[in-house]
Amino acid sequence: AARVGRVAARAAACGVTAMVDAEQVALQPAIDRLALDAMAVHNRAEPGGPTGSGPAGRARGPVVVMTTYQCYLRDAEGRVAADLERARRGGFAFGAKVVRGAYVEQERAAARAAGPRPARAAGGPTAGGWWRGAAAGRPRGVRGRP
Repeated sequence: AARVGRVAARAAACGVTAMVDAEQVALQPAIDRLALDAMAVHNRAEPGGPTGSGPAGRARGPVVVMTTYQCYLRDAEGRVAADLERARRGGFAFGAKVVRGAYVEQERAAARAAGPRPARAAGGPTAGGWWRGAAAGRPRGVRGRP
């Protein structure tokens, strides 16, 4: 957590965005938590300070920290919706990118060997709804403004 905080603080000082990349599904919950905690501190008008509301009720302030959502994972839409809500309630700007899936084949192989499938079926709703939603600025099932 301290290292992510240092990277985010340095990004803010340099006026750039720090992108937290996605990893294998077993590591993702911890990465999500670190990224959102860093957003809550740094994605504000003043790091760590209060923030107001911008247009359409969105939190104002820079997007210093962004995270990544792998749309091939079955729980991706729910995670995005929950994280957007956390940002809205916390008054900080939410930053994210949506990717198709660098680890999808590894995840499927691990699931065949050990258990439940975290990845959607190939060519399933990921390819359609998620990409159309991302192009429109809001994944399917996510409420609120981008």
